[in-house]
Amino acid sequence: MSNNAIFRDSTRATKYQNKFRLPPQFSDVLHDFTREVLRNQPTDIYEWAANYFKDKALKEDGVDTAKIDEADLGTNEMTWKLSDALYEYDDKKQGELYPHLIKRVLIESTGLTPAQAMFILSSSYVVQNTRGTIEYNKLATDRNAINQILYFQESGYEFEDPASKGEAHGLKLSEFQAELQAIFKEADPESTGHLTLPEFRKALETAPVQLTERDVNLLLIECTVNSDGYIAWEPMLADSMFNLVCLSETFTQFDEQQQQQQQ
Repeated sequence: MSNNAIFRDSTRATKYQNKFRLPPQFSDVLHDFTREVLRNQPTDIYEWAANYFKDKALKEDGVDTAKIDEADLGTNEMTWKLSDALYEYDDKKQGELYPHLIKRVLIESTGLTPAQAMFILSSSYVVQNTRGTIEYNKLATDRNAINQILYFQESGYEFEDPASKGEAHGLKLSEFQAELQAIFKEADPESTGHLTLPEFRKALETAPVQLTERDVNLLLIECTVNSDGYIAWEPMLADSMFNLVCLSETFTQFDEQQQQQQQ
């Protein structure tokens, strides 16, 4: 093949190739990374690389990694682990997940019990929007949430079974269900048996039972919103609301115990 033919082929190949710009300082970052790999000779290149770039990211944010204690390292490791696990469940990559999916991640990736996961999701630092989803990155980076996960892992604390409680806010099962049924029927004048999430929330917040913020949060994260955006309130009232509010009361007692220990 002549030199002219070779030149034509090479220019033809590059003419239509996509042009990509390298990120700023990419060559410097790659050079430093390669140098440290050769210097350290890690046996597990993936784990070593992950730790290397985490250290670089922290230093970029102004964190003196030499002064990070073991507790901070554990917190950061849990944040990264939880963020990665939640991201894997986000098929649409919108940064939001429904509570039942976050609950599943907490159980599967961190080893929490269902009650422990519900405690975290019903806490005041977790915000559920009007679509019924939660911005999971805010949860994964919230220091209160991460510390609570680590506490449950280390202590193995178990919440009391709500079935052992006979009352919720001083009401027996039948009394509790009757009061909530009245407020739900008022919110559902056409007796469809369904409410939107905002309607369901408003009914709970105005219920004569005087539900607490945690009660409402727990009932909201445990409700099922169908594809049309509605909640079937009747089966939930019959099957689980009473036990969930009983469980919420044990959560409140646990909160009070933790506050007393911190004083």
